[in-house]
Amino acid sequence: MIPIPGSSNAKRVKQNTEAADIKLSEEDLKEINRILDSFEIKGGRYPDHSSGLLVSLHCHLPDLR
Repeated sequence: MIPIPGSSNAKRVKQNTEAADIKLSEEDLKEINRILDSFEIKGGRYPDHSSGLLVSLHCHLPDLR
């Protein structure tokens, strides 16, 4: 289960997860990328002071199951 910020009830969570079923055409994806490419990226994804707390995708975590 992954919490979705702002979800206050089961109905809203279900609506949010149904978005995964939406199929975008190649034209849709090109338009989305065109719009995204029109914005200048400024700064990093995370603040510098917290970037050291992120877990690398390349580190090996124990299986907790």
